[in-house]
Amino acid sequence: LGIGLRSDHHLNMESVNTLRDSTLGVIENIPLDFGRGPMFFQVQVTEHANFEILLSRPFFTLTSCRTFDLPNGNQDILITDPNSHREMRIPT
Repeated sequence: LGIGLRSDHHLNMESVNTLRDSTLGVIENIPLDFGRGPMFFQVQVTEHANFEILLSRPFFTLTSCRTFDLPNGNQDILITDPNSHREMRIPT
């Protein structure tokens, strides 16, 4: 990506199998666009993972994420950009 990694800002993550790994560090202010313009996040980087991006509690907290379970079995999430306060409803 050509963006600097801050190796002085890492955290320990616990996997589903209760193993703990330390992240390599954080990339600050990564823009993620969910369809209505970019939102900026602090992204922790791991060396080996079975996913490209994992959205977890910090993301849900920062965006005031709410879920909507629909009668047809689908689910949407509603996130709020903490800077602009724009709301975006996204099918999952």
